[in-house]
Amino acid sequence: MLIKHRVKKYTSIITLTIGMTSLWSCDYDKLDKMGSETTHVVVIGFDGLSPDGLQNADTPTFDTMIEEGASTMHARAVLPTSSSTNWASMIMGAGPEQHGITSNAWERDNLTLPAVTQSEPFLFPSIFHLIREQRTSEKIGAIYHWGGFGRLFEKNAVDFDENPATEEETAVNASSYIKVEKPLFTFVHFDHIDHAGHEFGHGTKEYYHAVEKADSLLAEIMKAITESGMADNTMVIISSDHGGKGKGHGGESMEEIEIPFILWGKGIKKDYRIKYPVYQYDNAATVAHALQIKTPRAWIGRPVLEAFEGENVEDGYPTLVQLKKPRLNRPAKGYAADGGLFNDEAQLVLQNPNAYGEIRYTLNGAMPTKESNTFTQSIVLKENTVVKSAIFVADKLSSRVS
Repeated sequence: MLIKHRVKKYTSIITLTIGMTSLWSCDYDKLDKMGSETTHVVVIGFDGLSPDGLQNADTPTFDTMIEEGASTMHARAVLPTSSSTNWASMIMGAGPEQHGITSNAWERDNLTLPAVTQSEPFLFPSIFHLIREQRTSEKIGAIYHWGGFGRLFEKNAVDFDENPATEEETAVNASSYIKVEKPLFTFVHFDHIDHAGHEFGHGTKEYYHAVEKADSLLAEIMKAITESGMADNTMVIISSDHGGKGKGHGGESMEEIEIPFILWGKGIKKDYRIKYPVYQYDNAATVAHALQIKTPRAWIGRPVLEAFEGENVEDGYPTLVQLKKPRLNRPAKGYAADGGLFNDEAQLVLQNPNAYGEIRYTLNGAMPTKESNTFTQSIVLKENTVVKSAIFVADKLSSRVS
């Protein structure tokens, strides 16, 4: 169950992938149960969408898809948490070490790290290319609000290639394409949440408003899928390129690197929370799995099999879900550290932003442990002090150190 903080609901893109459920694995008994009709996949990405955005905005469409599908709010983007690097990883099934797109400055004639292999000069093979290569007669479309996305894939792999001027036009054009053409694979990209994150900041009311608008755009596309007659044979993946912190992204913080990943549709478990790690490059691998597309050895992404009905994935290393770290009464601005300079004395107040756990702290810069003092009331500091604190649950460190 998604717990939402009722505060009126940042810089990433979410990918909504719709794929049919006829082919999820090499187990032919499972394939027979799923039917023989063609699978369709639609990927919708919301640039800058963070888990925080979904938890604090009013998003009935996202919520329904989470309840009716499989999801995690702890999938991870790749570093750096820039848009080009992560959109590339999302559609290429690989990280920047493989595809070479290491920043937003990347161009085919302006690069530092060449791709390890290529489908076109200086371009790593994307899911678009692989589908076109193996399903030559199928319809494939890309509708993207951010023009920069268009340089990341092979143009000759798609039948429909549009870069609308607004998020509203993006939704309208994508919906029309889906209803009229019933394509095998569609990728839809929205950029407006990222704009709100940069202009107003992540976690602001304007940012949450942009997330709520994304919810209505998602509803529009889902309606088109239903009206197209493809819904019963469709899988949906919703994800993002990165989160954000303050008015930016590109760093290594959890706020920037954690992204939502939601799957919905026939063959997907319902109301299921994904237990194991999901990475940006697993998105394309999951699409390939749904469409029975063979992937090259150069790809490192793996399909998120755990989300599919009939799949039982177990090992001893589930995703470590960390609680939010303690909040200081003098919070950081941007990438600066918490705290500040004070005359004579300062009052130390630590707050637990979680529903459970206790704060343990030190005043000498040492790492807090289960033996450290528990914070119960404000403390007056009269000399230079390095405060470190963390959330503990049952004597176990359960958050980052603040």
